[in-house]
Amino acid sequence: MGARQKHCRPPRPQRAVVLREKHMYMLELQKLNAIELRRRAEQERLAGEARRARRAVRRAARESVRKEAEGPVSTDRDRFVHAA
Repeated sequence: MGARQKHCRPPRPQRAVVLREKHMYMLELQKLNAIELRRRAEQERLAGEARRARRAVRRAARESVRKEAEGPVSTDRDRFVHAA
């Protein structure tokens, strides 16, 4: 009978240790996953800020061009047609 017990499941205390180690492994994986998700969220937030800043610069450039174009409508040169 002693030989038969060698091939059976490990005694309860060893299984508890294995389960505890598996649980700790899963906790570590979860922690790493949470850290990675936070890193990605921060990266996306920074990319969004940069995108909004670029859009604001382009918008400001368009507004300044538009305001410059609102200068005098015509000059003496523009009013008369050149002779052929």
